[in-house]
Amino acid sequence: MTTPEQHDRYEVAPGALGGPEPQSYPMPVTGALAWWIGFVYLVPVPIVSQIVSWVAPVVTHLRLRPAGGFAAEVSRQAANWQLTFATLTIGGALVLVLPAALISALSHDHEGVAVMIGLGVWFTVVVVAGIATIVHMVLGGTKAGRGEVHRPWGSIPFFKPVA
Repeated sequence: MTTPEQHDRYEVAPGALGGPEPQSYPMPVTGALAWWIGFVYLVPVPIVSQIVSWVAPVVTHLRLRPAGGFAAEVSRQAANWQLTFATLTIGGALVLVLPAALISALSHDHEGVAVMIGLGVWFTVVVVAGIATIVHMVLGGTKAGRGEVHRPWGSIPFFKPVA
């Protein structure tokens, strides 16, 4: 048996000096961007970053939807979860804080206990939903990279499956 040294031949890795050119393959579109783009809401720009994190997955899904397939399903799940988070945040404020503020304003008790309870419940809902959103974004992005679809439990189906 002979070795490469005996033949004055060494194998050179692709891309190394003197070696063959590396072959490039296009990256498959997985739709994972729809999950990862949601981390924009952690940027400390109070309202703008939150709105962008809700809208960006929806735009990503609307761009991937016509092609169908795996990427469209991943982006659909991401868009549905971000819209669910938006519904909990905005809807929770309307359902919990606004009535409490009205009750407090119309009553003779000006201590605002009802407003504070409404704000406390709303804040708790938003914090729990925010933590769940971070978990779902990490799970969704990593599963999409592995070729799996993450289906978050409890998300509202705003977008129907692509046929």
